[in-house]
Amino acid sequence: MRRFLVRLIQVAITFALYAACNVIAVHFQVDEGVSILFPATAVSIVACMSFGWWAAIGIVLASIATPGGWGRGATFQGVFVSGIINTLEGLIPYLVFRYRRDLSRDLRDMKSLVAFIIFGTVLNSGVTAALGALFVFPEFSWHTCLVWWMSDFVAAVLLALPVLAFGGALLARMLHTHRPEQPRTIANALQIITVIILLGFGASFGIRAYLLSRFEETRIDHLRTRVNTRELLIRLQANFLRAAFADPNDLDAATKIESARRTNDELLRDLQPIMAALPNAKNEFERASTEITGWFARPDRRSAQEAARSILALRAAVDQSSVAADERVAAKRRNIVIVTGIVDAAVFLILVLASTMLLYTISRPFAQLRNAILAMSEGQPPDTSRIDARYLEFKSIADTLGETGRELRRREEELRLQTEKAIRASQHKSDFLAKMSHELRTPLNAIIGFSDLLIEQEDTIERTKRLNFLDNVAGSAKHLLKLINDLLDIAKVESGKLKLELADVDLRMAVKNTVATTQSLFVKKRQQVDVALPDQPMMIRADAARVEQVLLNLLSNANKFSPEGERISIRGEAAEQMWKIEVRDHGIGIRPEDHARIFDEFEQVDARGLHPTGTGLGLALAKRFVEAHGGAIAVESALGAGSVFRVTLPRLQAPFLRAHDQAAMPG
Repeated sequence: MRRFLVRLIQVAITFALYAACNVIAVHFQVDEGVSILFPATAVSIVACMSFGWWAAIGIVLASIATPGGWGRGATFQGVFVSGIINTLEGLIPYLVFRYRRDLSRDLRDMKSLVAFIIFGTVLNSGVTAALGALFVFPEFSWHTCLVWWMSDFVAAVLLALPVLAFGGALLARMLHTHRPEQPRTIANALQIITVIILLGFGASFGIRAYLLSRFEETRIDHLRTRVNTRELLIRLQANFLRAAFADPNDLDAATKIESARRTNDELLRDLQPIMAALPNAKNEFERASTEITGWFARPDRRSAQEAARSILALRAAVDQSSVAADERVAAKRRNIVIVTGIVDAAVFLILVLASTMLLYTISRPFAQLRNAILAMSEGQPPDTSRIDARYLEFKSIADTLGETGRELRRREEELRLQTEKAIRASQHKSDFLAKMSHELRTPLNAIIGFSDLLIEQEDTIERTKRLNFLDNVAGSAKHLLKLINDLLDIAKVESGKLKLELADVDLRMAVKNTVATTQSLFVKKRQQVDVALPDQPMMIRADAARVEQVLLNLLSNANKFSPEGERISIRGEAAEQMWKIEVRDHGIGIRPEDHARIFDEFEQVDARGLHPTGTGLGLALAKRFVEAHGGAIAVESALGAGSVFRVTLPRLQAPFLRAHDQAAMPG
């Protein structure tokens, strides 16, 4: 029911608009039944493009309801046929745009605009003009066909085209048939406006040139006819008067009257078609013909007077008809001038509105874009939602500007973070250099001091004491070598030149070797190391020295941060496609916010912040070495609850999956 009511409203809207425009067109006829101003064409096109077949019902009903003033075409049959023909004017573009889904009804692309110009202005108005000239009028006339086409073409170009192009979205929104689409481009708007202005001025020039020239020809023909009619009437009157006032005593009187009668018959035959075209003089001509013919049949004085008066009345009627014809010609000229003025004014108005609209819709977004760019230059985010983006170009610029603003903010944040990181790294390196100078100076001082003692007391020093001195020198040298190796390793990792000597490695052996190497450290602090490894081989493809270095760093840290007498455990197990090694201690623990930091270069943390000894390279190197083997390292810890360091490395599945024994892998 609701749908039917909507259709009924569409029919009513079409009926009202078409009927009103049809009444207006009656007052601008240049020929009987042909108007040079027919805005109902635009109603037909817009209504059919919007309402489809339902608009056709409104057009036919409006044509039947407003037949007055159309002359011979005002019969029911004539107005019905005219309504059907005018309906075709809107249905032709409607059918084209309905079955061509790639065409847009609001003419937002060049293809749609060209299609409408062809099928919505030129072709449809030409077809209806030809059909109207054939079926509405008694005789086909190229003049009638051309005038009909001109009036329909002007209405389609100046009314239907701008309404569909710039009011189509609003109309679709009112009818709830709007589909969200991209905004119109400025180029498309300029194309439409250019087409309207060029075709409008062209149509105005054509109407003015053709109809005024045709009007002048008609006016000259009327003047010739008037002069010819007046000459015939003067000859008719003179011929009758010579016969009526002939001398009865003249021997040739009868011959002269007979000659005058023959001349009279010829003049009446010449005047008959002329008088038939003059409604005001037709009756007077018939009366005068009867009176004059009667006198020649039976001449007498009384009938002569009646015939003379009838000739004078005929001349007066002809003069009245001439005046009426002049008034009709003047009205036609006035209508032509008014219509051409209306067309020129419509084109000028469209030009003014288009210029104003473009100036507003283009200058305003430019100002908004400038403000957005100024905001970006001041470090503020651009508010692109306030940019008028009714045209695609400005929408694209606004979207790009918004994306650029977001990207700049992202990069600014990245730069800030990188700057903070660089500052921290610089601070860390400064701290590292300070610590490293101390770490390097301590073993060097020991080496130099014990070497000097050995040189100075060479003859007096006891053998046991000498061996202790040499042992201290060797230990300090080894510690110094380890520091230098760590520095070289971190340099290789940072430069990406770390090389791994890959081989088949059993993690169980690596764990046992590392525990044996660090056993003296645990004995010194009375700590016990619990080792739990699976019975099956824990085979990996790895650089054994680097893997043992990772485990050594973890066990050293566990020893270093765990109190005396605590238990430290190292456990190995399978985890899907990986081998997992866990090193658990019961030391001071690590705060959650420091979990990520401890794997950075030069970072050292304990319960009090920075640790007073060490370089902070051990865990950083461990992380890089593990990741170079395709594994991962993580920590679980809380302050005062000890720590669990977990290392996972890819399992070696089968011999055919092994890589080269010698391979270079980036750190």
